[in-house]
Amino acid sequence: MISADHQIACPLPLDFDLHRVEGSLRQLQLSHPISFKALAATGRQMDLEPSNFALLFETVELGDRDGSSIKPVAVWNEAASKYCDIMKRAVREGASGRNRTSFLKGDWGTTLAGRASLLGPSWNAFVGAVAVQEFNAGMGLVSAAPTGGASGTVPGTLVAVSDAIGVELSKQVASLFVAGLVGRVAFGRGPVSGAQA
Repeated sequence: MISADHQIACPLPLDFDLHRVEGSLRQLQLSHPISFKALAATGRQMDLEPSNFALLFETVELGDRDGSSIKPVAVWNEAASKYCDIMKRAVREGASGRNRTSFLKGDWGTTLAGRASLLGPSWNAFVGAVAVQEFNAGMGLVSAAPTGGASGTVPGTLVAVSDAIGVELSKQVASLFVAGLVGRVAFGRGPVSGAQA
């Protein structure tokens, strides 16, 4: 698990000049609906890895929302020390015990975690997703991705893939930013809340 005591170095240099790319990122914000094609083209034009591009895009959007100047390294550190940690904890706790749900037993995550599957290691992504959903239903702390109802898919996949192939922590955090960029495209195309849709 990642903790605030275990900082993971941001892939961008501390003195990275966000203003150099901010204009291009703002043009993307104005395109509606935003597309993967436009994101990929802009990322290539800036000569940035997808995760770094996603980190900068997130930084600009958070700065707009907060009305303040935020540095990419601060956004990275929060994802590393907070969101990634919350997601991993929700998978582990949701699959290791009975969750306090109102209408069901709250033990699907635990039951599924103890079973073998023909799916091999990918089974663990499904189990993790169910475990987080159940943990969420039992009022456990989850990181909405992008909504509370969808909070299991990204963490379940992140933990299963990381465990199966030994992904280093910095790449796990980077994957969250890329997943966020995918979510940003989805948000621009219609409601992502099942209840709203």
